[in-house]
Amino acid sequence: STFVLSGLGMYLFTRDLTGRWESAMLAGLAYAFAPYRIASLPHLHVLSSAWLPFVLLGFRRYLATGRMPPLVGAVVAWVAQNLSSGYYIFFFGPAVVAYIAWELTVRRLWSNTRTVATIAVACAAVAAATVPFMVPYLALRNRDFSPRAAREVDRFAADVYSYLTAAPNLRVWGGRLRAWPKPESALFPGLTIAALAVFACIRAWRDARFAGWFTTTAIALALDRRNQLRDPGV
Repeated sequence: STFVLSGLGMYLFTRDLTGRWESAMLAGLAYAFAPYRIASLPHLHVLSSAWLPFVLLGFRRYLATGRMPPLVGAVVAWVAQNLSSGYYIFFFGPAVVAYIAWELTVRRLWSNTRTVATIAVACAAVAAATVPFMVPYLALRNRDFSPRAAREVDRFAADVYSYLTAAPNLRVWGGRLRAWPKPESALFPGLTIAALAVFACIRAWRDARFAGWFTTTAIALALDRRNQLRDPGV
C-alpha cells in the first residue's frame, strides 16, 4: 500500500503543479519506485513516506483557493506521516516548512495576516498531535537507553559517496555502484530520475531565459513606440 499511496499522492501533487497528467505519471512512478525505497524494503517505517505528497498538495490547494478542507487534509496527512516514522519527523518537517514558505513568497501572501496565522495554527496542531507520541521516547532516554555512540553513528551514517552507492538487490545497478559500501548507505537516486531532473532544470532555465528576453524585447518596443508618439514629427 505504501507504493500505491506514494505513486497516487505524487501523481496528484504534480498534476496540480503542472496541469499535465504525463508529467504527473512520471513523477508518481519515480517517487513510488525510487531505488532508495527498494533498498528500504526490510524497513516498513522507512517505506511509509506516502503521506508527504498529500501534505504538500493540501497546503498548495489551501493557498490557491483559501478553502479549509485542503488545509485540514494537509494537517491529517502530516500527522499520519509523523506517526508512520520517527525519522520523517526530522527529514520531512523542514521540507514542508520550506515549501510553505516558498508558496507564501511566490503568491505574495506574507502580508496576509489571516493566511499566515491560519498556517501557523495548522503547524501548531500538527506539533500538538505529534508530541504526545514522542514523550515515551524521552522517558526511555532518561532511563537506561543512552544516545548512540559516535562510532555507531559514524557506522550507519550516509556520505556524499552514498549517492553513488546502489542497493545490492537492484537488478541493474546492484553490485556495480558501491562507492560507499556501508550499512544504510545506499542513496543512489537512479539514472532515469537523475536524467529527468537534469533535463527539467535545463528546460526551466531555458524557458526562464526566453521569457526574460521576450519581456525585455516587449518593454523596449513599447518604449520605442512611446517615443515615436511623443515625436512632434510623427
